[in-house]
Order: sequence, then structure tokens, then C-alpha cells
Amino acid sequence: MSQARKSMTGIYMLDGRLNRTPGGYYRVDPDTGRLTGKLLRETNEYIHPSARSRIKLEGPGTEDEGIYECPALDPYKLRLMNETADKRATFIWAPRSRRKKAVLHELPESPLWEIGKLSEL
Repeated sequence: MSQARKSMTGIYMLDGRLNRTPGGYYRVDPDTGRLTGKLLRETNEYIHPSARSRIKLEGPGTEDEGIYECPALDPYKLRLMNETADKRATFIWAPRSRRKKAVLHELPESPLWEIGKLSEL
């Protein structure tokens, strides 16, 4: 079973499938347990670079069938933010629609090269 298929468990398997909503999760009232109309802030969410690679290169879908599709990222467009001092690109996933900006916010792509630096310590 592919990793993408395995991630569709727990809350993501309500009545079939429920797409994740990166950058679009709401606060919960601690007294009632109900969702509020306020988005969570500073969630430290990142988009994994493998998602960009699979989308842009039309990689294999789940179970290696068809082309990879990621409905959770449909409301976003990829934007090159800048280059770091070591000439590595920094990508941001920005909302496609101005109307959705009220709900969605920009999400950074995870900088994998930082992980390598940590392992040198």
C-alpha cells in the first residue's frame, strides 16, 4: 500500500474520503468542542517538496495508478519566493483566488536541506 493511501485514515476516512485542508483548519471551542469561525494561526504547516515534484512532473498516483492528483493543493499555486545564500530555491504555496485569501494563507515548502545540516551536529 502506498504512503499516500495510508495517510487516508482516522478523521480523513469519514464516509469514504475527506480531503485535507492545509492552511484551512479552524479553532475549537475548548468548552463545547465545536469549531469556531476563527482559523488556526501559526500552525507550522509545510508542504513537502515531494508533492511539488509529483504534481509538476505528473508522477504516479496512489497505488502507482494514473497521474498524481492532490485536491488539497488545488486552491494553491506554487510561487518561487527567493534563493537562499547557498543558491537553493525557496517555494511558497499561495492561495489561487483573492476570495480564498480570507480563508487560506500562504504555506511554505519544507526546506529539506536543513535536515542534512542538523544531522552533522
